[in-house]
Amino acid sequence: MLKTPFNMNRLSCFFLLIACAFISCKENVKSSENKVTEFKDLSIEQFMSAYGRERKDSAMLIDVRTPPEFNDGYINGAVMINFLDDDLDKQLGMLDKNISYYIYCQQGGRSKKCMDKMKTMGFNRVYNLLGGYEAYTKMTGK
Repeated sequence: MLKTPFNMNRLSCFFLLIACAFISCKENVKSSENKVTEFKDLSIEQFMSAYGRERKDSAMLIDVRTPPEFNDGYINGAVMINFLDDDLDKQLGMLDKNISYYIYCQQGGRSKKCMDKMKTMGFNRVYNLLGGYEAYTKMTGK
């Protein structure tokens, strides 16, 4: 019987382990490269349709108007984060960057600025309502 300085089974297992680790790392890189990032201005029809198609655990509707504006009326399901608050960055920083955000203000200006801010903060998907809450009230008659 020929003796070898190593066990072939151990060597095979070692190479198999290395191959599995390499494949696993490669898949993680691939999935991070495929991360969807999207920042868009949407018409009221596009905005409501897209938000309606989202799973509620993977999307959030944000009203960036002031408390008095919010109290005068809002889109059902919206959470208020006042764009003019001093701690806006802190409030946004507490949000999950990997879900979709649908944001609006009164006419679309503040929400556009908020979308730009969220982009620089590393959010992946933010959609701004063109025309803001005024577009919504025109569409719904509320």
